[in-house]
Amino acid sequence: IGRATEIEMKRRDGELFPAELSVSARKTVGKWVGTIIVRDITERKRAEAELRRLATVVRDSNDAITIQDFEGQITAWNRGAELMYGYSKEEALQMGIWHLTPPDKMAEQKEFTRRLIAGEMIPLIETQRIAKDGRLLDIWLTVTKLLDDTGKPIGIASTERDITERKQAEEALQERVKELNCLYSISELVETPGISLDEILQGSVDLIPSAWQYPEIVCARITFDDQEFKTANFRETNWKQSSSITLRGERIGTLDVCYLDERPQIDAGPFLEEEISLLDALAARLGRITERKRAEEEIKHLNLVLRAIRGINQLIVLEKDRDRLIPRACEILIETKSYFSAWIALLDEGGKLEASAEAGLGDAFQPLREMLQRGELLTCGKQAMSRPNVVIIPDPLATCSGCPLSDKPEERGVMTVRLEHGGKVYGFMTVASPAAFVVSEEEQSLLEEAADDIAFALDSLEREEARKRAEETLVEDKIRLDLALDASQIGVWELDLTKDTSARNLRHDQIFGYKEGIAEWGSKIFFEHIIPEDRPSVQAAFESAMKTDKLYFECRILWPDKSIHWITATGKVARDSAG
Repeated sequence: IGRATEIEMKRRDGELFPAELSVSARKTVGKWVGTIIVRDITERKRAEAELRRLATVVRDSNDAITIQDFEGQITAWNRGAELMYGYSKEEALQMGIWHLTPPDKMAEQKEFTRRLIAGEMIPLIETQRIAKDGRLLDIWLTVTKLLDDTGKPIGIASTERDITERKQAEEALQERVKELNCLYSISELVETPGISLDEILQGSVDLIPSAWQYPEIVCARITFDDQEFKTANFRETNWKQSSSITLRGERIGTLDVCYLDERPQIDAGPFLEEEISLLDALAARLGRITERKRAEEEIKHLNLVLRAIRGINQLIVLEKDRDRLIPRACEILIETKSYFSAWIALLDEGGKLEASAEAGLGDAFQPLREMLQRGELLTCGKQAMSRPNVVIIPDPLATCSGCPLSDKPEERGVMTVRLEHGGKVYGFMTVASPAAFVVSEEEQSLLEEAADDIAFALDSLEREEARKRAEETLVEDKIRLDLALDASQIGVWELDLTKDTSARNLRHDQIFGYKEGIAEWGSKIFFEHIIPEDRPSVQAAFESAMKTDKLYFECRILWPDKSIHWITATGKVARDSAG
């Protein structure tokens, strides 16, 4: 009596329900009167069961669920919070939420507390907390204002989920995307029509910082064949990583990446392990790009040289003057952009300069011409005149200290070849080309071909000049012979036995009685003019000449006016290549 008891009762329809039974008694007019009160507690029991379920959920949740008052003092701390932050429940209840809040998030914590008290709804927040071991955790935070039975705010309930691994995965993915974008951009750069290797290397070094974790303080540099390509902000620091650029197993350059300011130590100093792999991948790709572009540029260069050779071939067909031939040949060699410059020196048998020409050098060639005129040959010229193959000088600045042209910056490699045809050396030709090409066997072979063509042209011009001089001599000799023949009254007759035609002078026809000469003359007409009695002896003389190559006879001839005259004939037989 006096206490409430929970019992199970049955409704009229037979349904069982939980009930609370209260019994009280009092004495009235000397009698005890009892009062029994029965209350249906079905809804209360349901609410209690729901609260027990929710308490279990809160206790066993993997998320951290905490309650704190408006001063930040922690008043509730579940198992999930213990696992996430490393503090036991006993430790946490002695702490404030500020122990978990990073310094740069303090203002944020105060702000959403103020907004909750003011009645605002706070959406899902992505923020950070500090674990007991000092780790900085990325979390999702949901906060709710707690009210008492009267509706008065009494604290803040928060649910916190650790998203550190997801954030790290997202950041790692972003880093990989940056790396892929860098590689893709370099690939696009390489495919730019007409782009040179130097432009690719500079463009690549400008793209590289964007792929690193802290691009705003990254600088990069490529050293390649004594050249340097770097970002505008490049400065070598202690925070540096490097990788070699190789071509066919040979180191040809280096790729360096530096941080300009110190950053936290990660895998290798401030660099991610993935950045180390990326650097090696970029260096390997630059090596392959270099090999490809060098091959493309060499093919392009060789095609330009072939165009120049075709131009020289056309030149030697059309040009018949040596002093115009050699300067034009030099001009053709540089017009196609195949060479930086070209010059030719023609020497006589004693080594004295006969003629010279250049293209691409201008006034800079004059000191060299003066040296050649003094008989001073350069290193390349001396070597070329002493051997038939191409002389290669990859670095004239270091090798040809006495050459007036060795300090020209664009002439990074020189090839010299002598001009020789039919065993005769006419001189030598020198061209300046990019150093990467002068060591190419194909390049040397094409230069030899060009030199052979020019030497052939010089030989042809020399032979043509000799032929002209011989013809002039023959003409002069013929004039003198004709004058002598005219003076001696001797007739000349050249008989072509295969065609029975002849070439003769006027005096010949006059000897046979024709004052003005006649249109035709041959052996048949000749024998018709001989007295019949003398024809056998003349015929015998002709037959003898065919054996001895010498002809001599005397005979009588009949003039058109029927008068008879004696003649003497002397000659010799000329034979063709068949005899």
